[in-house]
Amino acid sequence: MSVASVAIRNFNTADKLSSVSITKNHICRNDSYAFSAYMGNGNFHLNAWCVLPLNNEYLNVDIKEILISKDDFDGFIKLDNEYNFLSCVKKENKSVKVLDKTTYTFNVCYNEESFSLVASGKCYEAVYNYFLKLTEKYC
Repeated sequence: MSVASVAIRNFNTADKLSSVSITKNHICRNDSYAFSAYMGNGNFHLNAWCVLPLNNEYLNVDIKEILISKDDFDGFIKLDNEYNFLSCVKKENKSVKVLDKTTYTFNVCYNEESFSLVASGKCYEAVYNYFLKLTEKYC
C-alpha cells in the first residue's frame, strides 16, 4: 500500500481546503505560469505569475499576496466538491529528469496536510481556468 493511500484513508474529510497551487514550467515564458490561493490569518490570498492574452497583446502578470474575497476562495472548495481533489493523488514514480521538459504541478492542502495531485485532466483544467478568472478579476 502506498504512503499516499494510507494518508488519504486516515485523512479527516471534515478538514477544510486551505490552499491550492498549480504551475507549468516551460522553456518559453509565455507558456509558463504559477498560481496559488490560500487561507492565512483569517484572510484569503492569491498569487499569480503568468502571461494573459489581452486584445492583440500580452499582459505580464505578477500578483503577490493580494487579498481576495472568501466567496472567491470558496470557488476552489466548490471545485473540490465537484472533482474530489483527493481522488487525483499522484502516485510516486521514478522517471528520468529532462532539463527542458515542460513540467506541471498541482498541490492542495487541507489544514496542514499536503497532497500532490495528477496535473492533467478535467480537475486540473477546471482549477487552471478558475485561477485565470481570478487573475483577470484582481489584476
